[in-house]
Amino acid sequence: IRPDGGLPARVRLVNGDTWGVIPSTQLTATATLPAGSTGTLVLAERADPGWHATLGGTELKAVDPVDGWAQGFGLSGSGTLRLTYRPWWVWPWRALAGLGLLGAALATIPLRRRT
Repeated sequence: IRPDGGLPARVRLVNGDTWGVIPSTQLTATATLPAGSTGTLVLAERADPGWHATLGGTELKAVDPVDGWAQGFGLSGSGTLRLTYRPWWVWPWRALAGLGLLGAALATIPLRRRT
């Protein structure tokens, strides 16, 4: 039930009492915003430092959690909006996975038997 009649949205641009839906996937969103776009970009995700947003190549500043928990970014301007999630643990995890694959590949190399 949606008493306000609004559509469900994972990412939305809120400006006062009005808001618009930004097309998104689970971890990214991309949209072209017209000139004069202002407001707050609000995610239906908890506030986390892994979220990054850019508008026209300029990093957007995160705002205090919206409604006490939701990730938000202050928005003013126009251009291509890109939203991504990059948690801190991705690079160490990839390095460990690469080392594991390297170890597995080395283990497959046949060794000569000494006679």
